[in-house]
Amino acid sequence: MQLPVLLSGAEDAVTGQITIALASHVACPHLDKVLERCNAAHPDVTCTLGIAESEEVITRVEQNRVSFGICLVAHRRPKLKYRVLYREYFGHYCGPAHRLFCKTGLKLADLQDEVAVSFQTDSAAGPLFELARMRARAGMRPDLKSVSSSLCEVWRMIMCNIGIGALPVHVAAREVAAGQLWQLPPFAGLPAIDIHVVTNPARSLNRAEAVLSQMLVAEIAETPLSERSYSWRVHVAVLLTVLRRALLSRADPARAAARSGGRS
Repeated sequence: MQLPVLLSGAEDAVTGQITIALASHVACPHLDKVLERCNAAHPDVTCTLGIAESEEVITRVEQNRVSFGICLVAHRRPKLKYRVLYREYFGHYCGPAHRLFCKTGLKLADLQDEVAVSFQTDSAAGPLFELARMRARAGMRPDLKSVSSSLCEVWRMIMCNIGIGALPVHVAAREVAAGQLWQLPPFAGLPAIDIHVVTNPARSLNRAEAVLSQMLVAEIAETPLSERSYSWRVHVAVLLTVLRRALLSRADPARAAARSGGRS
C-alpha cells in the first residue's frame, strides 16, 4: 500500500535546473525572498547564477540560453518581455581619503570640477545616462577618470579615492553607516533606475523554471512598486545610524573608536 504513495510523491516533486543571468550586484530583498521560498518548497531544484553586463544578459535571454535575466534595460527588444523588479536611486559618494569625506553642510557647488568614476553604461545611449546628467548638474569634470561594468569595481575606485562615483543608495548604505563611504550632494531628486526581469516568451520552461517564474511574477504583481523602490527609507536609516555614532563618539570616544574599527 505504501509503494503507490511513494511513487506519487516522487512524481509530484519539482526538479530541474534554473539558470539566471544577472547584472552585477543585484541587491533586491524581494528577489531573495522568492529564491528562499522556492528552495524551501522545492529542495531538489538546482540553480546557476551568472553575472554579465546588462546587454549580454539580454542577449542570453534572447538566444534562449538562460531561464531569465535580471538587469538594466536601455532599449527593449520586441520579442522579449520586461517587468520592473525594483527601482533603485543613485547618489554621489566619496571614500575616506577624499577631501570632502565626513564634511557636513555640503552644497552641489562643492563638487565643482571634481574628478569622477562611473559605469561604462552611463553614456548617452546607456541605461545609466542619468548619472552623467547628475554629474553635469554638479559641474564635475565631464571626462571620467576610470570606468567599469562592475558595481563592485566602481565601489573599489571610490574607496581608493580615484574619484567621486555614483552608487545605489541602498547598496552603499551599510558602508556609509560603517564610516567607509560618505554621501555627497545632491540629496534630493536622485536618478531613479529600474532593474528588470527579462524573459523570453518563446522559451519552453521546465517545471523548476515554471515554478520560480510564477513565484517571481506573483511577488511583483502583489507588491506595489513603491515597496520595491529603495530610496528615502535607506536615507533615514543611514542618517539615524550616523547620528547615533556621532552621539556615541561625544559620549565615549574610546567605545566609538572600537565599534568603528579604530577609525577616528
